[in-house]
Amino acid sequence: EDAKRALDVASSHFDEVLSLVHSITERRRHLHIARDEAQGEIEAARADIARGREYLTEHNEDTDDAHFTTLNKAEELIEEAEKLLVKKQPDYLTVVRLATSANSTADSVLKKAQDERERAERKRRQAHALLREASSSVSAAKEFIEDHRSDVGPQARQLLADADAALHDATDYHRSGDVDEVISRAGASDRDADAALNKAKQDFKKAED
Repeated sequence: EDAKRALDVASSHFDEVLSLVHSITERRRHLHIARDEAQGEIEAARADIARGREYLTEHNEDTDDAHFTTLNKAEELIEEAEKLLVKKQPDYLTVVRLATSANSTADSVLKKAQDERERAERKRRQAHALLREASSSVSAAKEFIEDHRSDVGPQARQLLADADAALHDATDYHRSGDVDEVISRAGASDRDADAALNKAKQDFKKAED
C-alpha cells in the first residue's frame, strides 16, 4: 500500500515536471518565433506609417489632420519597440506586441482617411451634378419666360431672379472649393428655377384661356 502511494506521488510529480518542461519548451518556441518576427514587424509598421503619412499629405484637404497625431503615437510605439530590441536580453514578445499595435493603428488611420476622401469625392460629384442641373433649369426657365414675356407675371420673374442669383453664388463657391455651399445654393437655384418655370407655364395657360 505504501509502495503504491509512493508510486502515485512520484507519478504525479513526474506529470508536473513534464507539464513544466512542456510550458518552458512552448515559451521558448514562442520566444524564438517572436525573435524572428520582431524586426519584420517593426519594418512593416514603419512602412505602413509612412504610407499613411504620404496619403494624408496627398489628400490633406479631404482628411482629418488628427490622423497625423495618431500616426505620431504609433511611431512612438515603434521607437519603444526598437529600444527594447537592442537590450541585452530583449523581450521579443513585447517588441512584437508593440510593433503589431503600431501596424494596426497605421492600417486603421489609412482606412479612415480613404473613407473620408471617398466621401469628399462623392460630395464633389454631387455638387457638380447639382450645379449642372441648376444651370439647365435656370436656362429652361429663362427661355420660356423670355419667349412668353407678355404673359408671364412678376412672381415667376422673381423666382427666376432668385434662381439666377443662387446659381451665381453656387458658381462662386464652386471656384473657391466650398462643396457644402455649392450643394446648398445649387439645390436652391434648381428648386427656384423649376418653380419659376411652373408658374410661368401657369401664367401662359391662363393668358391663353
